Amino acid sequence: MKIIKSAIMITGLCMAATPAFAAQESGNAGAEVINPISVTAANDISFGTFVANTASVGYVTIEPENIRSQCSVASCTGLFSPSTFNVTGEPGQAVNVSHIGDSLNPVTFQLTDGTNIITFGLILHTPVLTLDAAGAGSFNIGARLRIPANTPAGNYSGNYWVQVEYQ
Repeated sequence: MKIIKSAIMITGLCMAATPAFAAQESGNAGAEVINPISVTAANDISFGTFVANTASVGYVTIEPENIRSQCSVASCTGLFSPSTFNVTGEPGQAVNVSHIGDSLNPVTFQLTDGTNIITFGLILHTPVLTLDAAGAGSFNIGARLRIPANTPAGNYSGNYWVQVEYQ
């Protein structure tokens, strides 16, 4: 009887000290679907009208705040404006704003005949925008135009791109 009692006690001790080979627990999963984001141009950058210098490079700078902060050409006249973009998406969400082209890698403006080129770099003072309660917001893009000496008269135009994405 002592042998059986000892065998049962040893078996019980072995079972108590043996770790479990498997365990199970539940987890939770969730997802939030938000409104898609979109951006549309409301108006374009306009540098106004100017006369190029005859002996040196000149610059015309339009700030995002609708200020012509630099005019180092022979003459600057006419209306000017930064470009305005409207954004729609999820109310209250923060949006990153970025663009292609800057002072070191300017985007190119070209005459409509494609012969003469002047360049500009974009200026963005608001890289993050928070959409309002209706899911709307807007931002301005300014630019600094580089005008080589003796730039021929003409209507110069070109394209640039902006990108918006949720943070």
